[in-house]
Amino acid sequence: MKKQIFTLILVIAIAFSIVLPEIAMADKCVIPIEPGVNVFEPGQKAIIAWNGTTECLIISTDVISERKVKVLEILPLPSEPDIIELADFQSFLAVQEYIFKKAPKTLGMYRKAFGEAKANQVSIVFHEKLGFHDITVIHAENLNALIKWIKTFLKDVGLEGNIELGNFREVISDYMARGFYYFSLDIIEVPEEERSVEPIFYRFKTQFLYYPLKISAPIGGQGKITLYVITKCLIKGDSYPPQLRKAEYIGFKGKLPIEIRLSEEEIVKIDKRLKDMFKNGGYLTVFVFDGHLEDLNEDFIVGKISMLSPEFSSVKWQVEHVIGLRVCAAIMCIAIVTILLIPIYFISNKFLP
Repeated sequence: MKKQIFTLILVIAIAFSIVLPEIAMADKCVIPIEPGVNVFEPGQKAIIAWNGTTECLIISTDVISERKVKVLEILPLPSEPDIIELADFQSFLAVQEYIFKKAPKTLGMYRKAFGEAKANQVSIVFHEKLGFHDITVIHAENLNALIKWIKTFLKDVGLEGNIELGNFREVISDYMARGFYYFSLDIIEVPEEERSVEPIFYRFKTQFLYYPLKISAPIGGQGKITLYVITKCLIKGDSYPPQLRKAEYIGFKGKLPIEIRLSEEEIVKIDKRLKDMFKNGGYLTVFVFDGHLEDLNEDFIVGKISMLSPEFSSVKWQVEHVIGLRVCAAIMCIAIVTILLIPIYFISNKFLP
């Protein structure tokens, strides 16, 4: 009799644990979710969409100044961009919405190049004023020629003496040695208050996922960078700079990296220019950096070899974000129900023959 009662208790506990997660997931109250990123936090923010051959980059930077002033931002690029246009901050809000919506329920104008630059020459391949941005893209393969050209450029726009290029000479030389010959020079007019300057959209060809981090090192000081990365497959865990970390969902049952499966339609809602890049959908992964900018000694570069296969990406994501969470919930329910039913066992053990 005792054995039968105890067996019944275990059966009830297991059955309860199988049913309860489904009920809890249905009313969305199993785990209070706190995504570890917020698009309203100051710093650099970027959406990087790479499908293996083409990258679309949406960059937004928060800037602050005690008075109205102009600043220069330099962005090294692996190839000449074929589209440079204004983007919309709504893209970042759409990404943030997906992050919350898909949280685990249980834990300007295009212009062709003017021609290739000769070895010791600098060629302007794009110039356009877009909102607060005055963007010039140049092609250069000689460091001295580039530095000389930038100094003349700064003098022409009234910024001579305001920017010390010596701090950037070494890092620009490193980019050139790695075959980066296109540089976007963005002069931004900074208002007196802190604000997110209008994002800029770049599209360019590249055989690797890319975001320049090292270019920020000479600036120094504290900084925060948040990268919303969209790829066809998941990124291997050891294939990105150690200074970056994956942002996480945090709940009382533990943590999970923010790796979200998106359909093609959802990706297009982020920005219409991403249409046709991800026919079978993709994955959104969030990376963050928060620390000393001088520690950024390498760029965020991920090649195809560092991507998981589409099949393994799907299995890994389902195991971690669906099956794993349900197993976790089931184990917790078994533990809770067992604890509640143990007194019944002892009572039956004492009073029943």
